Amino acid sequence: MISHMRHLASALATVIAPDFEPGRNLVRPAKFAKRGEFHVHLIQLFIPAAPRAAIDIEDIIAAIQREMTERHGGVTAYLNSPAKGLWSNDEGTEEDTVIVIEVMVGSLDRVWWRQYLRELEQLLGQDELLVRALPVETL
Repeated sequence: MISHMRHLASALATVIAPDFEPGRNLVRPAKFAKRGEFHVHLIQLFIPAAPRAAIDIEDIIAAIQREMTERHGGVTAYLNSPAKGLWSNDEGTEEDTVIVIEVMVGSLDRVWWRQYLRELEQLLGQDELLVRALPVETL
């Protein structure tokens, strides 16, 4: 079953990123650790489905997917089931619909992610975006 899953993952990678070359990556793709160990982080980017900037969000999501695949070897984007967020502020309750993009990384380059976050905030016309890193334990 594992060899079938590896074959399927390889085939999907060819379809999603046909020109992907692992040797060209800026960062090594995440490798799964032994069971019960933490050696990877799951990065979650919460991208507004309707950003404030007058841009095509589908193009932005596609660009993020390409960049994450080239840099980290893969990406998962939840496009068909955006999440709805609610939060309180001084003006009442705000609501936002977000697309969640997940990336597994072998090492967490906080400086790079902070810079990337600032660039996304500017591009999307957002005061602040949520990006979080979670340690992942393999089962």
